[in-house]
Formats: sequence, structure tokens, C-alpha cells
Amino acid sequence: MQTQCSMKNSLHNISANSALWTYLAIMVLALGVLARIYCYIWHKDLWLDEAMLAFSMYGISFRELFFAPLPFTQAAPLGFLLVSKTLGAVFGYSEWVLYFLPFVCGLGTLILAYMIGKRLFSPFGCFVFILLAVGNMGLLHYTTEFKQYGIEAFCSFLMIYIYIFAFGAKEQAALS
Repeated sequence: MQTQCSMKNSLHNISANSALWTYLAIMVLALGVLARIYCYIWHKDLWLDEAMLAFSMYGISFRELFFAPLPFTQAAPLGFLLVSKTLGAVFGYSEWVLYFLPFVCGLGTLILAYMIGKRLFSPFGCFVFILLAVGNMGLLHYTTEFKQYGIEAFCSFLMIYIYIFAFGAKEQAALS
């Protein structure tokens, strides 16, 4: 019985050290950012569907993005196509440019995950939340693909953060 109580106390003491968990959460966040930078710099080649989407965008005008289907039966959200086409028109159609928008959104997803965790959870809970976001292989994979899925994850985290921010502001106004 006494060992069970002492184990509960030691677990409570570990999770109560907020400075440690905040530091560890920031370190894990930095590790996630470094992993995404590594994947961006030493990127893989385009998959066939990514190459067909890139070739489709390269071969059509901005007007055709709005009013004609993409060649090779490709499909992607209009906003993703417009931003990617604009980046390609300004900086050229290289793999670096094609992967840039998903890369930036992947970094933004990690930052938003940290901000959401910090707002919703204790420092220990924030650490666990950021650990799950950084360790999620799907989020890492879609940061380095020329597809819209990483951008969709970023938009989802952004909407959650905006909701929490708005709800928290209303809750604080009601309490005061």
C-alpha cells in the first residue's frame, strides 16, 4: 500500500515540474522542425501522381485552372493549384518550389500544435501533444509531398486554434 502511494507521489512530482516539460516540448518541437528541414533539403523524387499534377499545372494557363479540368485526370483544390502555379510562375517549376508550400504548412502545423497544446493542457499534456504531432509519420510524409494533404492538416490545426482562441476569449469575458 505504501509503495503504491509513493509511486503516485513520484508520478505527480514528475508531471508537476512545468519548466522541465515546457523545455522538453520545445526540444521535441525543434526536433520536428529539423526533421522536416532535413526531408525538404534531401527530398525524394516526385511520385508519378505528383509529377502528373506538376506537369498538368505547368502546361495550362491560370484561366484554364478555373474553367477546364486538369490533364491526366488529376484533381486538387483550386487554392492549392493557384498558389502552386503562382510560386512556379515566379520562381520556376523545380521540385524545391513544388515542395515549398507543403513544407511551410508542415512547419506551421507543428507551431500550431504547440500553441494548441499550451492553451489546452498542462505542460506535461502539452509535451505529450507535441510529441504526438511531431512523431506522426503522416504529418511528416505530407510535409514532403506535392499534394494538398499537408495544407489540409495545417488548415485543420488553424481552425482548431482559432476556435480555441475565440472560445477562450468569450469564456474570459464571461468570467470577468
